[in-house]
Amino acid sequence: MIDSRAVISPRAQIAADVEIGPFTVIGADVVIGGHTHAAADRVIGGIRALNPGSTGLPRTCGMAGWLLIDADGDAMTVTYRSVPFDAAAVVADLRGRNHPNAEFVASVLTGQRQMLLVPSGDAAASSWIWPGIA
Repeated sequence: MIDSRAVISPRAQIAADVEIGPFTVIGADVVIGGHTHAAADRVIGGIRALNPGSTGLPRTCGMAGWLLIDADGDAMTVTYRSVPFDAAAVVADLRGRNHPNAEFVASVLTGQRQMLLVPSGDAAASSWIWPGIA
C-alpha cells in the first residue's frame, strides 16, 4: 500500500528517501503524484517523479498548471503547461455562491495566504494556521 502522505515536491531540501520511498514497492519507472500543487520533474532513486502542479489551487496566481504526457512505446515526453485564468472572477463566483471555503480558496488564488481561523468545534480550542502549511 502506498503512503498517501507521500508527495513529489520540487524542493531539493526534502530527503529523497522520505519522498520516493513509498513508490519503490510498485516497480515503476515513472510515478505521478501531487499534494504540493507545485510542478516537479525529478529523478529520485532511479524513479522519475512527476507532479503536474494544480489547476484548482495553483501556486502561481492566475495560472493553472498541468502536464502533457506523450508516451510512445518506451519513449515518453513530458511537457509542463500552464494556462491563465481570471482568479478574481473565480473568487467572486465562490463568494456569490456562499462557498464554505471561499476565503481559503481566495487566499490561495490571490497569493495573500492570509492566516485563517480553523474551527475545531470548540471556540476556545480553535487554532490559527497558514494555508498550505501542514
